[in-house]
Amino acid sequence: LTQHIVEDNDDFAVININVKINKELESLVLSFGNDIEVLSPIYFKQQVANKIRSMNQKYLSDEENLHS
Repeated sequence: LTQHIVEDNDDFAVININVKINKELESLVLSFGNDIEVLSPIYFKQQVANKIRSMNQKYLSDEENLHS
């Protein structure tokens, strides 16, 4: 694991890490919820965004069913 801080201030930090992208990394990123944003690579950012959209749709559907 190689990492370095690109930017760090009171509001956020940008950290560059060199890791193998896999399901474990996706799970780790998702575990941070709204406190993290993947900036690159773009395909991993899209992969995380798709997972969040899928989860959102699942829970929206469940909530709609609970109120009907």
